Amino acid sequence: MTRRGDRRGGIRAGGSCHLHVRSGFSYGLGTATPEELVEAAADMGCRALALTDRDGLYGVPRFLKACDERGLSPVVGAEITVELRKPDGPGQARAQARAQARAQARAGGHVVLLAASERGYRSLSRMLTAYLLPPKGSPWPSAAQRRDPRRAP
Repeated sequence: MTRRGDRRGGIRAGGSCHLHVRSGFSYGLGTATPEELVEAAADMGCRALALTDRDGLYGVPRFLKACDERGLSPVVGAEITVELRKPDGPGQARAQARAQARAQARAGGHVVLLAASERGYRSLSRMLTAYLLPPKGSPWPSAAQRRDPRRAP
């Protein structure tokens, strides 16, 4: 266990903050509970910690409570799944564009978004809700459909 001010590998123990940490709420990607993550960070002398679970804010209430109990500054965020597609050429018919989009190799990745304030947290919550549950009748696919195009209606 390190204390604030100790040096390990030339980096002051309390001088860094992990900004991309997943908990067990990132199903299959993390195993620790938010409380365990906060405890480990506090034991290492960190002053702050971010929780950035995949496509959701499910562990945030427990994370905030644990940070408050251990005196850490919480940073809330999420790791969003994105898909990149080549744009369709001008003048293509709609059906042809859809068929071409299905045939194209898909490239994608993840983007970490951090909320800098309560207003940012509300915006992130709204964005994730829209991402995961599009409005009824929306032409946009749900998150499940984006991950597996065979589920499309």
